[in-house]
Amino acid sequence: MLHIVFQESGISVLQKAIELDEKLNGEIWQVKDEFAVGPIANIYETEGYQQRRDWWKEVLQDSPYTDSLNIVDDKLTVHHLTQRLENEKEVCWIWMGQNAHDVCGYYWLMSRLKEYQGKVFVL
Repeated sequence: MLHIVFQESGISVLQKAIELDEKLNGEIWQVKDEFAVGPIANIYETEGYQQRRDWWKEVLQDSPYTDSLNIVDDKLTVHHLTQRLENEKEVCWIWMGQNAHDVCGYYWLMSRLKEYQGKVFVL
């Protein structure tokens, strides 16, 4: 079982829930980008993705978080996720709240997972 969260704080919360119910045991992955802000036009194409990365570089310029841009590679996360979902026994649970960060991340992610209907659950 794979778990997807959209905020770093969700990782520790989910780990505590797993401690209470071992049936939830599985890897926890995070979609890190904040898709509720910034350019998203053509986000699934190389040019649109690069425009978004350039926008983040500009936003983070002169901040202590400039190194953070290089650790956010949600495209790679999705690639690994889809590889894992090729296993017929693997399922994915997406944990999300009713906030712009989670909802926008969910819509971005679901377009990449449409081939895995019946294996992806949203909570």
